[in-house]
Amino acid sequence: MLAAAALAACSSSEPSASSTATTQTSPRTSATLPETPTATSETSSSATGPAPSSSAPVTPIAVPTTFVPVDKVIKDPDLGHEIKVLRMARDLPWPDPKSDEAQAFELVGVEMTWTPGVTYTAALRTVDFSIASSASLPNRPDPIINPSLQAGGWTMLPPEMPNGQTGTGWLVFKVDPKAAAALRLDYTRPASRVTDSGQTFPKTVFSASLVG
Repeated sequence: MLAAAALAACSSSEPSASSTATTQTSPRTSATLPETPTATSETSSSATGPAPSSSAPVTPIAVPTTFVPVDKVIKDPDLGHEIKVLRMARDLPWPDPKSDEAQAFELVGVEMTWTPGVTYTAALRTVDFSIASSASLPNRPDPIINPSLQAGGWTMLPPEMPNGQTGTGWLVFKVDPKAAAALRLDYTRPASRVTDSGQTFPKTVFSASLVG
């Protein structure tokens, strides 16, 4: 079994780094899909915030015709994960453009293809991604406009992608400050230990420049 302890980074939208969650994974020994991480709900809800109310009216947000191309690849050589960072959409519309959040933060969409490694049952998870800017804290995914994006034809990435699967979609991040000149996508691989052998993989941040 490979136990991964997710050491969540601090941000303005989630608890401090003292809050941790543990995922249980194991070496893949058969052709069938192994179990996915078993303790991700606490971290997932705290990092992405509450889901938008299903009773609220949904205004579709059309897919833009122009994007910022990225075309970078992040690879985790230990667990075998591959993350293709395809393109970015900036300044996505807030539900209430006059709100305090809309005045202070920019909604930035990043399209990626996730391909988890197949050696272990570790998944790729939304909660492990952030955008670094000139702000002191990492900028986390925010689902506030996900229903409107989906209504407009956007494909969103799931909370987690189990190994043996692959998918392409968008994550939307709430970024401080607005119109930042330099942005970097960070994937934080949780510290992991193979319980059968005692081999350990330290918490590691893999990055790709988005702009600047």
